[in-house]
Amino acid sequence: MNHIEYIGLFLVFIYTIFTIYYDKGKLMKLKSLLGNNLLMLNLFLILSFFAVSEYLYLNNKHYYKYKHLKNTVIKSLVGVIIAFYAYLDMLLAPFWTIFLISYIFPEAA
Repeated sequence: MNHIEYIGLFLVFIYTIFTIYYDKGKLMKLKSLLGNNLLMLNLFLILSFFAVSEYLYLNNKHYYKYKHLKNTVIKSLVGVIIAFYAYLDMLLAPFWTIFLISYIFPEAA
């Protein structure tokens, strides 16, 4: 990734943080979401699966075999992020997230 992509991801992250912080309803929803132990376990499993698939993708001779797995995992993670935004009633952040992910990973679009 180049510097522009990092800046874009940083700006979307900052926008999301400020939107949640300055809307008390969203902040309360986030606190209740983070207090759910089952959800935290599932997020840990999802991120572990992502790490394993990325490891297989980078350290395997069968590049094309795992390219499909990597693309599928990226699309699934975007789905989780969009669900997070929907839960917090955020309307603009999904657009920028999908735009950046499609720009950074064009093969996963």
